[in-house]
Amino acid sequence: MQNSLSLWIALALAVFWAVGVHNRLMRLRAAVWDAAASFERQMQLLMGLCKEALLERDPSEPAVDALAMAVKTMAQSMKSAKQAKAAAADYCAAMGAPWGQMQQMGQAIFLATQDAVGPLSGAANGSLWSDGCTNANFAKATATLAVANYNAALRQAPACWVAGFMGFHPLTPLA
Repeated sequence: MQNSLSLWIALALAVFWAVGVHNRLMRLRAAVWDAAASFERQMQLLMGLCKEALLERDPSEPAVDALAMAVKTMAQSMKSAKQAKAAAADYCAAMGAPWGQMQQMGQAIFLATQDAVGPLSGAANGSLWSDGCTNANFAKATATLAVANYNAALRQAPACWVAGFMGFHPLTPLA
């Protein structure tokens, strides 16, 4: 009787411990997805700003066609990153990869747009672009920190023993 009670208590403690580990890792992974989604929203806003700036330009200019192709390439990169969410470990890395391309493309658009559409509109667009980049960099840093916290939790002693069995694997941080 005493052995049976001890066995049941040990089993209950193991189950409660496993549920606690699972809930903690789920909470940390959800924080990663939220932060990555915030970064993705910021990139979408910046891409929309780029598209608006291109609409203000004269379509006969040769630079407009190159910039329009860059926007199209950026949209494709973001679509590929969204599809990578199915392969969860690479989602954050796939979202971070087009960020450098987005910054270069935006700088090219807003430096060229500033002269083409007049000082007030170009300055407003440049200011919006600068604010958007600041917000995106903050969202990227938040996502990178969330990935680091999640990966650190996976390496901690109690969780590392069962995390693989529960389906938790390290995530690739944003590039």
